[in-house]
Amino acid sequence: MKIFKKILGYKDKYSLRKKLVEIEKQVDNTYKPVRDICLSIVQAAENCKLVLKTDLNFEDKKEKDLAEMLVFYEYLYFFIHLTLRLALGKFTETQMKKMREYMGPVIVGTAIDSYTKHWPEDLKEGMKNEFYDKLNQAELEYSMCKVILDRDKPFSDNALFTKLAKNITELTGYNNNPVKIVEKILMSMEEYAKMDLNKLVDEAAQIL
Repeated sequence: MKIFKKILGYKDKYSLRKKLVEIEKQVDNTYKPVRDICLSIVQAAENCKLVLKTDLNFEDKKEKDLAEMLVFYEYLYFFIHLTLRLALGKFTETQMKKMREYMGPVIVGTAIDSYTKHWPEDLKEGMKNEFYDKLNQAELEYSMCKVILDRDKPFSDNALFTKLAKNITELTGYNNNPVKIVEKILMSMEEYAKMDLNKLVDEAAQIL
Protein backbone atom coordinates (compact mmCIF):
# COMPACT_ATOMS: atom_id res chain seq x y z
CA MET A 1 0.00 0.00 0.00
CA LYS A 2 3.04 2.28 0.05
CA ILE A 3 2.39 3.92 -3.30
CA PHE A 4 -1.40 3.81 -3.07
CA LYS A 5 -1.37 5.91 0.08
CA LYS A 6 0.33 8.73 -1.80
CA ILE A 7 -2.88 9.52 -3.66
CA LEU A 8 -4.53 10.92 -0.53
CA GLY A 9 -5.46 14.54 -1.08
CA TYR A 10 -5.45 14.26 -4.88
CA LYS A 11 -8.69 14.64 -6.80
CA ASP A 12 -7.50 13.81 -10.31
CA LYS A 13 -10.38 11.41 -11.02
CA TYR A 14 -11.64 10.40 -14.44
CA SER A 15 -15.33 10.24 -15.13
CA LEU A 16 -16.63 6.78 -15.99
CA ARG A 17 -17.26 7.92 -19.56
CA LYS A 18 -13.59 8.84 -19.98
CA LYS A 19 -12.50 5.51 -18.53
CA LEU A 20 -14.62 3.62 -21.02
CA VAL A 21 -13.40 5.74 -23.93
CA GLU A 22 -9.82 4.92 -22.96
CA ILE A 23 -10.63 1.19 -22.99
CA GLU A 24 -12.22 1.47 -26.43
CA LYS A 25 -9.06 3.14 -27.74
CA GLN A 26 -6.74 0.50 -26.32
CA VAL A 27 -8.33 -2.63 -27.79
CA ASP A 28 -8.44 -3.28 -31.52
CA ASN A 29 -11.92 -3.76 -33.02
CA THR A 30 -10.87 -7.27 -34.03
CA TYR A 31 -11.01 -8.11 -30.34
CA LYS A 32 -14.28 -6.34 -29.64
CA PRO A 33 -15.64 -9.17 -27.41
CA VAL A 34 -12.59 -8.82 -25.16
CA ARG A 35 -13.05 -5.06 -25.12
CA ASP A 36 -16.68 -5.59 -24.16
CA ILE A 37 -15.57 -7.72 -21.21
CA CYS A 38 -13.17 -4.98 -20.08
CA LEU A 39 -15.92 -2.38 -20.41
CA SER A 40 -18.31 -4.56 -18.43
CA ILE A 41 -15.80 -5.14 -15.64
CA VAL A 42 -14.99 -1.45 -15.25
CA GLN A 43 -18.66 -0.49 -15.44
CA ALA A 44 -19.63 -3.05 -12.80
CA ALA A 45 -16.81 -2.03 -10.46
CA GLU A 46 -17.75 1.63 -10.89
CA ASN A 47 -21.43 0.92 -10.20
CA CYS A 48 -20.59 -0.96 -7.01
CA LYS A 49 -18.23 1.77 -5.87
CA LEU A 50 -20.88 4.44 -6.37
CA VAL A 51 -23.46 2.46 -4.39
CA LEU A 52 -21.03 2.13 -1.49
CA LYS A 53 -19.64 5.66 -1.66
CA THR A 54 -22.22 6.91 0.84
CA ASP A 55 -21.62 3.96 3.17
CA LEU A 56 -17.95 4.42 4.03
CA ASN A 57 -17.61 4.22 7.80
CA PHE A 58 -14.83 6.80 8.19
CA GLU A 59 -14.86 10.34 9.56
CA ASP A 60 -11.68 11.53 7.90
CA LYS A 61 -12.09 12.60 4.26
CA LYS A 62 -8.70 11.24 3.24
CA GLU A 63 -9.59 7.87 4.69
CA LYS A 64 -12.87 7.94 2.76
CA ASP A 65 -11.05 8.79 -0.47
CA LEU A 66 -8.63 5.91 0.05
CA ALA A 67 -11.45 3.51 0.92
CA GLU A 68 -13.37 4.53 -2.19
CA MET A 69 -10.39 3.77 -4.40
CA LEU A 70 -9.67 0.44 -2.70
CA VAL A 71 -13.31 -0.63 -3.04
CA PHE A 72 -13.16 0.14 -6.76
CA TYR A 73 -9.95 -1.84 -7.11
CA GLU A 74 -11.27 -4.81 -5.10
CA TYR A 75 -14.26 -5.08 -7.42
CA LEU A 76 -11.92 -4.97 -10.40
CA TYR A 77 -9.89 -7.83 -8.90
CA PHE A 78 -13.06 -9.78 -8.25
CA PHE A 79 -14.68 -9.37 -11.66
CA ILE A 80 -11.38 -10.12 -13.41
CA HIS A 81 -11.13 -13.33 -11.40
CA LEU A 82 -14.75 -14.21 -12.15
CA THR A 83 -14.16 -13.67 -15.87
CA LEU A 84 -11.10 -15.93 -15.91
CA ARG A 85 -12.93 -18.48 -13.78
CA LEU A 86 -15.79 -18.64 -16.29
CA ALA A 87 -13.31 -18.85 -19.16
CA LEU A 88 -11.46 -21.84 -17.70
CA GLY A 89 -13.94 -24.38 -18.97
CA LYS A 90 -14.38 -22.70 -22.35
CA PHE A 91 -10.94 -21.50 -23.39
CA THR A 92 -7.84 -23.34 -24.48
CA GLU A 93 -4.57 -22.54 -22.73
CA THR A 94 -3.60 -20.31 -25.67
CA GLN A 95 -6.91 -18.44 -25.49
CA MET A 96 -6.49 -17.89 -21.75
CA LYS A 97 -3.04 -16.44 -22.37
CA LYS A 98 -4.41 -14.03 -24.99
CA MET A 99 -7.27 -13.03 -22.68
CA ARG A 100 -4.84 -12.15 -19.90
CA GLU A 101 -2.54 -10.29 -22.27
CA TYR A 102 -5.37 -8.04 -23.46
CA MET A 103 -7.31 -7.62 -20.23
CA GLY A 104 -4.38 -6.93 -17.93
CA PRO A 105 -2.86 -3.76 -19.43
CA VAL A 106 -6.23 -2.29 -20.40
CA ILE A 107 -7.90 -2.64 -17.02
CA VAL A 108 -4.82 -1.91 -14.93
CA GLY A 109 -4.05 1.20 -16.96
CA THR A 110 -7.63 2.37 -16.59
CA ALA A 111 -7.62 1.69 -12.84
CA ILE A 112 -4.47 3.73 -12.27
CA ASP A 113 -5.42 6.58 -14.61
CA SER A 114 -8.77 6.85 -12.85
CA TYR A 115 -6.96 8.53 -9.96
CA THR A 116 -3.56 9.64 -11.27
CA LYS A 117 -4.00 10.55 -14.94
CA HIS A 118 -1.56 13.49 -14.86
CA TRP A 119 1.01 12.01 -12.49
CA PRO A 120 4.64 11.49 -13.57
CA GLU A 121 5.09 8.22 -15.44
CA ASP A 122 7.53 6.78 -12.90
CA LEU A 123 4.97 7.09 -10.09
CA LYS A 124 2.22 5.68 -12.27
CA GLU A 125 4.44 2.78 -13.24
CA GLY A 126 5.07 2.03 -9.58
CA MET A 127 1.34 2.04 -8.90
CA LYS A 128 0.74 -0.28 -11.84
CA ASN A 129 3.29 -2.73 -10.49
CA GLU A 130 1.66 -2.62 -7.08
CA PHE A 131 -1.77 -3.07 -8.63
CA TYR A 132 -0.53 -6.21 -10.41
CA ASP A 133 0.85 -7.50 -7.11
CA LYS A 134 -2.51 -6.93 -5.41
CA LEU A 135 -4.33 -8.45 -8.37
CA ASN A 136 -2.20 -11.60 -8.16
CA GLN A 137 -2.81 -11.83 -4.41
CA ALA A 138 -6.55 -11.44 -4.93
CA GLU A 139 -6.51 -14.03 -7.71
CA LEU A 140 -4.89 -16.52 -5.35
CA GLU A 141 -7.34 -15.69 -2.55
CA TYR A 142 -10.46 -15.93 -4.72
CA SER A 143 -9.24 -19.10 -6.44
CA MET A 144 -9.38 -20.87 -3.07
CA CYS A 145 -13.18 -20.52 -3.07
CA LYS A 146 -14.82 -23.73 -4.25
CA VAL A 147 -18.32 -22.40 -4.97
CA ILE A 148 -19.82 -19.15 -6.22
CA LEU A 149 -22.33 -18.96 -3.36
CA ASP A 150 -23.13 -21.32 -0.48
CA ARG A 151 -26.80 -20.80 0.34
CA ASP A 152 -26.64 -23.19 3.30
CA LYS A 153 -23.60 -21.42 4.76
CA PRO A 154 -23.83 -17.81 3.54
CA PHE A 155 -20.85 -16.69 5.66
CA SER A 156 -18.53 -19.44 4.49
CA ASP A 157 -15.14 -18.34 3.17
CA ASN A 158 -15.49 -21.21 0.72
CA ALA A 159 -17.98 -19.12 -1.27
CA LEU A 160 -16.71 -16.56 -3.77
CA PHE A 161 -19.33 -13.86 -3.21
CA THR A 162 -18.99 -14.20 0.56
CA LYS A 163 -15.22 -13.73 0.37
CA LEU A 164 -15.74 -10.61 -1.75
CA ALA A 165 -18.41 -9.28 0.62
CA LYS A 166 -16.14 -9.74 3.64
CA ASN A 167 -13.28 -7.95 1.89
CA ILE A 168 -15.53 -5.06 0.87
CA THR A 169 -17.12 -4.85 4.31
CA GLU A 170 -13.68 -4.52 5.86
CA LEU A 171 -12.58 -1.90 3.32
CA THR A 172 -15.68 0.19 4.02
CA GLY A 173 -14.89 0.22 7.76
CA TYR A 174 -17.44 -2.26 9.12
CA ASN A 175 -15.06 -5.16 9.72
CA ASN A 176 -17.03 -8.41 10.11
CA ASN A 177 -20.51 -6.93 10.46
CA PRO A 178 -22.90 -9.73 9.32
CA VAL A 179 -25.65 -7.35 8.18
CA LYS A 180 -23.19 -5.44 5.99
CA ILE A 181 -21.77 -8.70 4.61
CA VAL A 182 -25.22 -9.85 3.50
CA GLU A 183 -25.87 -6.45 1.94
CA LYS A 184 -22.64 -6.69 -0.03
CA ILE A 185 -23.41 -10.24 -1.19
CA LEU A 186 -26.83 -9.24 -2.53
CA MET A 187 -25.62 -6.02 -4.13
CA SER A 188 -22.63 -7.70 -5.80
CA MET A 189 -24.71 -10.58 -7.13
CA GLU A 190 -27.23 -8.15 -8.58
CA GLU A 191 -24.46 -6.28 -10.40
CA TYR A 192 -22.95 -9.55 -11.63
CA ALA A 193 -26.33 -10.61 -13.06
CA LYS A 194 -26.52 -7.38 -15.05
CA MET A 195 -23.12 -8.02 -16.65
CA ASP A 196 -24.26 -11.15 -18.52
CA LEU A 197 -20.65 -12.27 -18.21
CA ASN A 198 -21.24 -15.81 -19.45
CA LYS A 199 -22.43 -14.48 -22.79
CA LEU A 200 -19.48 -12.10 -23.07
CA VAL A 201 -17.01 -14.91 -22.33
CA ASP A 202 -18.68 -17.15 -24.92
CA GLU A 203 -18.35 -14.39 -27.53
CA ALA A 204 -14.69 -13.86 -26.66
CA ALA A 205 -14.03 -17.58 -27.08
CA GLN A 206 -15.11 -17.30 -30.71
CA ILE A 207 -12.42 -14.79 -31.69
CA LEU A 208 -9.40 -15.58 -29.49
